[in-house]
Amino acid sequence: MAEYPEEVRKVINTLKTLKQDVFLVGGCVKEQLMGMDPIDWDLVTGASVDVLKEAFPKADPLKNGIRLDFTADDVNGAIIDIHSAGSPEEYVKRYYYTCDSLIKTPEGEIIDECNGQLDIRDRLLRTKRDPDRFFDENPVRILQAVRFAAEYGFDLDKAVLHSARKRHIVLMDCPDKEGIKREFQNILMCSHASKGLQLMGSADCFQAILGKWKARIMTNRELRSLKDMMREIDHVPYDLLRRLSIFYVCFQGRKMMDIVQRLPYDDETLKHLRWADLLLPKLYGTKDIKKIESFISEHGMECFNYLRNLIADEHVVGWMSHKTYKKYDDALFQASRNHS
Repeated sequence: MAEYPEEVRKVINTLKTLKQDVFLVGGCVKEQLMGMDPIDWDLVTGASVDVLKEAFPKADPLKNGIRLDFTADDVNGAIIDIHSAGSPEEYVKRYYYTCDSLIKTPEGEIIDECNGQLDIRDRLLRTKRDPDRFFDENPVRILQAVRFAAEYGFDLDKAVLHSARKRHIVLMDCPDKEGIKREFQNILMCSHASKGLQLMGSADCFQAILGKWKARIMTNRELRSLKDMMREIDHVPYDLLRRLSIFYVCFQGRKMMDIVQRLPYDDETLKHLRWADLLLPKLYGTKDIKKIESFISEHGMECFNYLRNLIADEHVVGWMSHKTYKKYDDALFQASRNHS
């Protein structure tokens, strides 16, 4: 048997004891081929759901399957989804991309009907279906493809990229603003967020976030800020609000909140982004400890700490020299200490 975590091996052996075939499918196969250690494992078997429930009585139910979650017991554990299907080939038809449509036997043999291994080797995201039809069915899939590629450091296949570019207006006008917001946030939180934002630019996706004219008409400062942020965002702490904020403060004045309001953010997120828009210049513009203490008294520690983190992130993306940042942060730290 190939190398698998202990929990996965036990599940495979249990199914074999029951005379059931079992195959690994989807992302776990791809991640193993990439040299990664998967946490989420998808197994396919011909066993019925009733047989699975009897064999694994502590499992949680899924549609046509069960889930075993070992992560609560061991931080190095695994989530194992066991799916009941007629065949693994039938099951992987649901996957959108070639790199996810691989099947692996417990002994390590790969069944690859879509040349997914070549795409993994070349780090290319390619759709199994014609990308034009794929994106026409749901334009938000353009951002999903960007997010998927960014998660693994892939590029978009030429046909996928060309199709996405042709549909950037359709994506911009898509009524599913919640879906656009969700995928944009997912891209910001990807393992390769910088790659994701660059792919968004290549696919003309920024109009869906910024609006047509604001995406086309930027000041030189905004363009420089956006370029710096896209290059360095992977170094910004892995926190959604901080990464959202450092994206939006690339834009000047009233334009920032006009852009923010294109997507349906919750009240808490909007509150913080308004602080960045209206109050950051007040805090950013002084090293006077008394004035900073007065700012804290007026606006509170939550606001102050958020803006202090945002100033730190501006330093990270290269908008402020280390010498200048150090002077700001020393003053901010001293004022915070005095206030507490």
